[in-house]
Amino acid sequence: MNICFLTREFYPFYYGGIGSHFYYQMKLLKEKGHNVFFVTHLYDNVDENVLQQLYAGINLIYTNKSKSNFSNHENLKNAFLISNAFDDFLLTNNITFDFVIAPDCAGESLFILYQQVIYGKYPSTKFIVEVEGPMSIVVKHNDDFEDKHFRVTELMEKFVLSNTHYFTFPTQIMKREVEELIGKPSYTFEIVPNLVNKEFESAQSLHISSPKNILFVGRYEYRKGVDLLLDAFIELSEEFPNLNANLFFAGRDQYWNKYQKTFFQYWSDQLSDEQFSKINFLDFLSHKNLKDCLEESWVSVFPSRWEPFGNVALEAMLSGCPVIVPTNTGLEEIVGSEYDLLFQCGDKNDLKIKLKKILNESLEQHIERSSISKSRALHVLAESDRLFWTLLDSISKNNDSLNYTIDHKLNSKLILEIFTIYNEFCSN
Repeated sequence: MNICFLTREFYPFYYGGIGSHFYYQMKLLKEKGHNVFFVTHLYDNVDENVLQQLYAGINLIYTNKSKSNFSNHENLKNAFLISNAFDDFLLTNNITFDFVIAPDCAGESLFILYQQVIYGKYPSTKFIVEVEGPMSIVVKHNDDFEDKHFRVTELMEKFVLSNTHYFTFPTQIMKREVEELIGKPSYTFEIVPNLVNKEFESAQSLHISSPKNILFVGRYEYRKGVDLLLDAFIELSEEFPNLNANLFFAGRDQYWNKYQKTFFQYWSDQLSDEQFSKINFLDFLSHKNLKDCLEESWVSVFPSRWEPFGNVALEAMLSGCPVIVPTNTGLEEIVGSEYDLLFQCGDKNDLKIKLKKILNESLEQHIERSSISKSRALHVLAESDRLFWTLLDSISKNNDSLNYTIDHKLNSKLILEIFTIYNEFCSN
């Protein structure tokens, strides 16, 4: 089969969760003997030696930035460039794709799907959207400001989601939220956990117990619950003055509406020198540095108020670093509902209880927990490979997506609103 992936996330040069997920899916399909194509951007930091090593046998299709349009909206511009590169390649090479696989976030396949549902331009191609978490849902959970630029992206995503028949979702919770967003009556789907950088499997926990390092990795934003972890650690340190533990935050600082400043700026003013001696803020970590930090950590904590999956949590487990994660999130589906270090989502006191529990564990208990974490992660990744291939194999044998009903009234409304809003902020 001819299978085409498309996204601006070009692993490892432009890194994001969907980029690494797509990369390992492309490798899987190539190893099964399929012709794999990838539409993306050629970034300035692309290393040709690394490129040839990682993408051997994968057909790379780069966008032509000279054909750029929609300069006032990054996501429209991106979708337009990807669509142009996609069509130019088909025209030049006289080829038909059996599958086109794209992410939901930022509506990257907007113009391709528009041509499909309005003009029937790709009659033999089946489109799969791999849902990572639409920006409209992320913003809702993150207490973020919404403007007209965001509204355009939200409408782009809704068009993509409303005109796709095949989906993958990383977790059941993400599936439910998308259904609430678009009210889709019928579609074909599979729950396919995200694939992550498998190099983390070679990491080995050093089981450093003095002091015991607690690691948070992620953006310093509201939905990630970074403030819950900080509060819990401060209170635990006050209750147990001899607590032999340090807390490390690794990620990008973010602006908080309620603080009227970034997270780090706010807490820099609040923490005492004594507290700062145990609380460390690191820069954004490369993969190698993250791997090193995980090996040196006693536990990684992902205290999200909302999380559709949790790539870094899975990478932590794969490296043998135990994790503490909240209930009622995609993170719970990674570790399983019986996992003993689940805490009630948003409950700082329950988070403190779980922190205290793992910090009090012996070296022998930590070694056992580390082994279990790695085994669980390997199981999740193996299931992802199996479920993704099962879905492709199944839908390649039927033609139901070629006959599904198109809501032209909704599509007209979405397209009209997208370009009406775009023209408004262009004229301003």
